[in-house]
Amino acid sequence: LIQSEREYSEASITRVCHESFKDGDQFIIGNSMPIRDVDMFISVTDIQINSYSNRGASGIDGVVSTALGISAANKVCRSLLVIGDLSFYHDMNGLLASKYEINLTIVVINNNGGGIFSYLPIADAGIDTFTQYWTTDTELDLEKVAELYHCQFHKIANLEELRLSIQESFNSKGVHIIEAQTNIEDNVKAHRTFMGKVEKALTPT
Repeated sequence: LIQSEREYSEASITRVCHESFKDGDQFIIGNSMPIRDVDMFISVTDIQINSYSNRGASGIDGVVSTALGISAANKVCRSLLVIGDLSFYHDMNGLLASKYEINLTIVVINNNGGGIFSYLPIADAGIDTFTQYWTTDTELDLEKVAELYHCQFHKIANLEELRLSIQESFNSKGVHIIEAQTNIEDNVKAHRTFMGKVEKALTPT
């Protein structure tokens, strides 16, 4: 089931991140949807990596700083953070630490807000201000953020570009921000389609 889900989506983005690792690498996982996608869609592997997650005061706070700290403490390891755009925004100033010669790849899944709320019943309640008060799109320009903090920037359009960008970032110094643009509605549909396949596979015939 998981191997068949290869179309570009937030699920497959997290899987490509995981498949980019080798033994000893460090995987820092953002809260909200990224950690749920990792739990649901990543396959079993023999590769031995160190995985980290940080539960901030409001769930998504401090993740960028945590990732930079982990990378600084283990400089010989390759480090990758996968994070949502809203969580990235909440700790954007953590990137100031990038001036201390820290090597970190940050894959930002940019779905223009907090996508997790679109899985809740309130998303179908017909509330006119749902997008404004629940999704809370920051309209953040990630390329300008990268420029502000002197980070390398890549924007990918498909999974192959993501694979290449991750490997290129691993082969060079500094903090690399990789933007993967997605759509909340498409992601909700992909999740429900996958869960439907799981339910069908587990249902006795």
